[in-house]
Amino acid sequence: AGMDVNDLVEEFMHGLPDAPDDPKLEEKITNAIIQVAKGEKKKIYYVSGHGEKLLSDTSKEGYSEMKEQLESGRYKVEELILVEKGAVPADADILIMAAPKSDLLEPEIKAIEAYLAKGGKCLFMVEPVSSPTLKPLLAKYGVAFNPKKTVVELNPLQQLAGGNPLTPIVTTYSKESEITRDSKQISLFPVATPIEKMEKASPDLKVISLFSTSAKSFESDLKDNQVKPNPKADRKGPLSLALSVSGKVLPKSEEPKGQQTPKTEEKKETEFRMVVVGDSDFASNSGRRFGINTDLFQNMLSWLAHEEDLISIRPRPADTSEFEITETRM
Repeated sequence: AGMDVNDLVEEFMHGLPDAPDDPKLEEKITNAIIQVAKGEKKKIYYVSGHGEKLLSDTSKEGYSEMKEQLESGRYKVEELILVEKGAVPADADILIMAAPKSDLLEPEIKAIEAYLAKGGKCLFMVEPVSSPTLKPLLAKYGVAFNPKKTVVELNPLQQLAGGNPLTPIVTTYSKESEITRDSKQISLFPVATPIEKMEKASPDLKVISLFSTSAKSFESDLKDNQVKPNPKADRKGPLSLALSVSGKVLPKSEEPKGQQTPKTEEKKETEFRMVVVGDSDFASNSGRRFGINTDLFQNMLSWLAHEEDLISIRPRPADTSEFEITETRM
C-alpha cells in the first residue's frame, strides 16, 4: 500500500533469483499489477476502411507491435468499419483513426461527432496525404489541419535521422499537458504535417499544443510526393505537430413529458477529449522504437482514458534500440 508500482515490480523481481528467462517478464508483471488495481480493460475501436495502417501488418509501416503492446496492457483493441455500424459502439472508451487516405462519408463524420458529443475520446493521427474530409471535422474542435502541407526541418539535430529534413526530431514539449509534462528525450515524426490551434477556436475548448518543431523548420507544399519549397510563402517554425483538445459535454435539452429515456446505471461523461497528431508513422513498428515515441503514444491514450496516473507508471521496454553511429553522426 502506498508503494510506487515501478518500485513494487523491482522489489518483486529482486525476490526472483531464479526467474524464467523471459525478456518481457518485468513488463508482464507491471501490467498485471496495473490490471488488478484498475479493473477491467479499456476498449479501443480502431477505425478501418479508408486505407488506414493495418493492425495485422508486421512490416515496418504496420501497427502489429502497437496492438500487441496495448492488448498486453490496459486495452482491448477491435477494428471498426464505421460505415457498416452507423455509430461508434456504446462500449467504446477510445476511438483511433490513423491516416485515412480515402474520404470519410457524411454518416461516418456524423457518427464521430455524435460520439464526441456524448463525452467520447478520440485519437486522430493524420498525414499530409490524409483525406481532406478530416479538415472540417477537426476545425469544429479548434484544430487546423491543412492537407498537402508538410514540415521541412533544418535543425542540425537532423543528422541523427540521417540528415532527412522530412523527418523532424522533436525536443520541445508542453509542460501544460499531463501527456508531455515529463517528456525530456527526443522523438521522431517521419513526413509530418503541422497541427495547430485555430485562431477562432471556441473559448469553451481547452486546446494545448503538445510539441513543436524547431525555429529552423518551415511548412512547405507536398505535390506528387515531392516537396515544393517556396521561400517567399513558406511559413517559418516553430510549427506545432500535435494538439490535445477537451471540452464540456453540453446537457441534452429537456425531452417532452412522457418521452423521457429510462434511467440507466451507465456512467455519464461530462467531458470529451481528443488528441490530433500530424503523423502516424511514429507509432508504427519501426517508428515506435525511436526515442520516447512509444511513451508519447501510450501517454496520449492514458490521458484520453482519464488515467493520467499511469503516465508515470510505464513498463520498462524489454527490447533495446540500436543506433548506428557513423562518422558524420559522431
